[in-house]
Amino acid sequence: MSTQGAPERESLPWLAPGPFDGTVASQVEYARAIGEALAGTARVWLGAHKCPELIGALECGKPRESACAGCTCARSNAGVREPDPSEIALVVPTSGSTGTPKSVAHSVQSLKASIHATAYEFGSHGAWMLFLPPTHIAGIQVIARASVASTLLGLDDHDGLPGALTPLVDLSGHFDATVLTGALERWDARVRSDEALADLPLYTSFVPTQLERIVSAAEAGDAEIARALSRFEAILVGGAATAPALLDRARKLGARIVTTYGSSETAGGCVYNGLPLQGVELKVNDEDQLMMTGPSIALGYIYETGAFTNVDGNDADTRRRFFSTPELAATRLLRTSDLARLTRDEATGLTRLTVLGRADDVIISGGRKIVPQALERTLADTGEFREALVVPVESNEWGEQAVALTVPRVEGTMPTQTWTADLQTQLTVATALTEAGFARHEIPRAILTTGALPHLESGKVDRKAAAELAREALLNIEAFDYAKSLGTRFSDGGHHELEFGGPGEEENE
Repeated sequence: MSTQGAPERESLPWLAPGPFDGTVASQVEYARAIGEALAGTARVWLGAHKCPELIGALECGKPRESACAGCTCARSNAGVREPDPSEIALVVPTSGSTGTPKSVAHSVQSLKASIHATAYEFGSHGAWMLFLPPTHIAGIQVIARASVASTLLGLDDHDGLPGALTPLVDLSGHFDATVLTGALERWDARVRSDEALADLPLYTSFVPTQLERIVSAAEAGDAEIARALSRFEAILVGGAATAPALLDRARKLGARIVTTYGSSETAGGCVYNGLPLQGVELKVNDEDQLMMTGPSIALGYIYETGAFTNVDGNDADTRRRFFSTPELAATRLLRTSDLARLTRDEATGLTRLTVLGRADDVIISGGRKIVPQALERTLADTGEFREALVVPVESNEWGEQAVALTVPRVEGTMPTQTWTADLQTQLTVATALTEAGFARHEIPRAILTTGALPHLESGKVDRKAAAELAREALLNIEAFDYAKSLGTRFSDGGHHELEFGGPGEEENE
């Protein structure tokens, strides 16, 4: 497969690892491909669609749907050079948590800028333990950091993989604390046989759901798991907002937690514990949208047509995703989809970031805005839920209505269906949000209890699927309540009496 670009790059092969299944063999395939991309011997395609035959600027008279590059919209970005296909080393997908995933192109330089910024923040490069799928940027960077560390520290390869990448463990099954302890046992065995690894700091990365499972297991009295958490010099936690209560619980167990903010477009986390990494500059526009610049920002997006552009789409709202501003001269700046607040940190004098929510997640109910992530943080702080999500559901009366999906933090049997939450849960939600200062219109109009929220392969909550789950649940509950009012139900077999007794309901005597 060839691409437009510098002749010396055209001969580099595209590597496209097979579907990721979590097995060690699958992880090895991805790790070796990522290593080749960093070494400059191949390019890796992990994009959201099939790799196009040709990649480059498309000449056309006017913008076209999801296909314009090098024409009207690209030339409008005065001062920002168009992306060069010859610089592409890795193409990764966006998470797709709120929309259609896109394919983001990175150079070796942008990837390494992120890697070195992390090492600078931690004080050194080190060994990395993989618990995230290497199909998305967070998991990719675990492997990439280990690869760069191995080269800089002169570590020998181990089983054909970077020496600073700890022994891989099977991730194809359910993730729990035993996966963590098993991985550490294998790492300890290797350290005993290789003195060069003895003083190497150990790092890893989790999504909040993984951290919650490990912390809960440790709190249940397993001292080995608590010791395992404390083994890491730093544990990156990102991909979604992490409840402050969970962070506190983890830190009480000795875990050195670092919250991260970033995206596929920034080569992963570029803000740690609310503070930007070296070289990263943050700004907020008049609409409270976060904008950032820095050396780890991607080259641009690649579309199915092969169009390679430093803008996202062609319409007026999205075509200036990457653009220049007078105060930043010709430096590219990424306009994110997140609403944010920036404050000056008194201790360091640095800019501290608080993410308020996603601009494209805002719910418009009765003409008023609701930022779901703000509600979710408050619900997480109650300590009553494993997970809590607020999603929009279409409403004839309000246009959209906010619906809370809650996963109870209970031991034993979890709900197998999505039901209206019991009175105690409804009171917990309403009281917490009211005391936090939310207006009446922001309180979810329906509160549901479910056994689990849908997640994407990247580990993030799938908001689109969750909204559909809530919509279907409300329809089923409405039908259930209607049938209950009649005391009967209908089926293909005829007319039957209906027995009721949903969660929290007393059986009829």
